[in-house]
Amino acid sequence: MQIAITGHTGYIGGYLYNNLPAKKGFSRSQGYDITDPAIRQKIVQECRDMDVFINCAHGGPGTAQTDMLWEIYDSFKNTDRFIINIGTDKADPNTWSTVRDDYPLEKSILATTVDHIQKQHKGKCKISIINPNVVNDDTLVDIQNAVLYILNSKTNITSINLQ
Repeated sequence: MQIAITGHTGYIGGYLYNNLPAKKGFSRSQGYDITDPAIRQKIVQECRDMDVFINCAHGGPGTAQTDMLWEIYDSFKNTDRFIINIGTDKADPNTWSTVRDDYPLEKSILATTVDHIQKQHKGKCKISIINPNVVNDDTLVDIQNAVLYILNSKTNITSINLQ
């Protein structure tokens, strides 16, 4: 199974990249800044042969992660592939605004978009979101296990919330 991960040099993405097989990584530090529409299209092109796309790079401020979702979905929608988004549980403003004031809004937009695609667009591609709360080393293992659960499930797992 060929897996592509955005944000593969970050905390969550780096852990997944180092602990999942057969992968391709895209990170800002390596010239893949998902806030740039041309770079997002380059990522889509480089994922033509991937079976799984893990949308982990936040790319903020702004809605770059959601924009990346739409663009990879447009490419994957009629295929038997997976798009797994990394969100956050409820994006509580008191907790997450320490990252940046608009972070809760940006993650809420991602979650709403995942929900919209699942309900309104009936492509073959399986779309999921994993919502961890505050992430620590133990949570990383749970995120990896959630990814594997989604990939090994016979049904479409729409969301997994980790507390």
